[in-house]
Amino acid sequence: MIYVKNNGLNTYEPDIRALINSFYPGEEIVHVSGTENAVNDPADKDAFKAVYLDIDRICRGMKREEDRFRDKNNVKRAVYNELSGLAGRKLPWGTLTGIRPVRILERYEPFCKSREELGERLKEEFLISEDKFRLSETIYDNELRALSSIDYKNGYSIYIGIPFCPTRCVYCSFTSYPLGMFEDELPDYIAAVEKELASIGRLESMEGSVLYGKKLQTVYVGGGTPSVLSPELTARLIDGVKVCLDTSWLKELTFEAGRPDTIDMDKLTVLKQLGVDRISINPQTMNEGTLKAIGREHSVDDIREAFLLARKAGFDNINMDVIAGLPGEGVKEFEHTLYEIGKLDPESLTVHTLAVKRASRLNMEGNAWGGVERKGLDKEGASEVSRMVELGKEYALKRGLEPYYLYRQKNMAGNLENTGYARRGKESLYNILMMEEKHTVIGIGAGSSTKLVAYDGEAFKDNSVRRFENTKDLKSYLTETESLIKKREAFFELQS
Repeated sequence: MIYVKNNGLNTYEPDIRALINSFYPGEEIVHVSGTENAVNDPADKDAFKAVYLDIDRICRGMKREEDRFRDKNNVKRAVYNELSGLAGRKLPWGTLTGIRPVRILERYEPFCKSREELGERLKEEFLISEDKFRLSETIYDNELRALSSIDYKNGYSIYIGIPFCPTRCVYCSFTSYPLGMFEDELPDYIAAVEKELASIGRLESMEGSVLYGKKLQTVYVGGGTPSVLSPELTARLIDGVKVCLDTSWLKELTFEAGRPDTIDMDKLTVLKQLGVDRISINPQTMNEGTLKAIGREHSVDDIREAFLLARKAGFDNINMDVIAGLPGEGVKEFEHTLYEIGKLDPESLTVHTLAVKRASRLNMEGNAWGGVERKGLDKEGASEVSRMVELGKEYALKRGLEPYYLYRQKNMAGNLENTGYARRGKESLYNILMMEEKHTVIGIGAGSSTKLVAYDGEAFKDNSVRRFENTKDLKSYLTETESLIKKREAFFELQS
């Protein structure tokens, strides 16, 4: 239990809460208004069972800044130092709690004479470790290099969500519907997606629209598991993109094949023939017992077979995802996963750190998992998961894969990160553009999100991103597609 007194700095409450969660993931936070005597539960008086934070005291006497960004950083730094002392550890990302830490480099570099000065400033202001600064620096440079080949300021991207899966993984909180119950809905779902694509096509050619004159540069079909679609529906979906939109400037078309139990040669052939140039085959782990524990109904051999089929179909840009900190896994199991993936030699590897989301089965059914969902959240577990992530980095670098994008999530084991590694020229442009919010990304399908990015000259404006959310509910999406389209068109008009 974490007791917090914060009467004078409520404006920064979300940031303070995020820091507390970084040190004490999963602990309940209770706000109190009095002194430490407000902690009434005798059991919680035990210092090992409760933490009391008086934010007003911690920040008393602090010089306040007129600039809100600087003032917030000062407050977070003071709270961080207090929490670090109480928890007996430091966080690799210091006070940074946002999902895009690499953007801090973009913001601060113009005011620094050298990279050394930039690093010292970030370590001083945000207390990030030397290792994480160097990782951010490398990714920042690789992002700039990868994007140098496209005029992304005058482009946009599309994300198409296919929210259906054979089974639901225990750690998953994405919008997803079990295929067994909703397979009959797939044709209607693709029809609704086609209507959305047609509306984007109209906006693309409409003078005065925010999309007018913009070039479609990347398309990403994600999920869920898009490869649950039949070859016929897959072809219909990709054809819909080409019929409704101008794809003459398209630089990348990604399709998440995802689960190996949904992949066959017929689907792979259709994808290749229709111009898909990047796919993902995501094992998450190469340990049989873990696959069963997390809700996967396929084997390690199925993963290998799906990968080899993709190679046979002609795909030369395949990504594979792995997760550090899965239930029941330690360094030995994770190392085995990397070893087996090394035999397949994919062009890119995304190393995720397990994030226990509130809506996941792993969080809601924690007792059924014997406490393993806590791995990486305490000091000892954080060290183990950190070693797994380091092993992923070592594996990637040895195989010529360089880090090129990074993002963070709440409740991540070890307060770490997710990092994408790829061979030069095989990076996912969509991942960079979406994660760093370099240009507008239009979300299509149930549960997808549109991020409209306003770009001004050489720098992003403050609050430059406007969002439009599609409904997550499948029935509502299918019955209200026309209404959703009208609302988004009006949204685009208001922003133009």
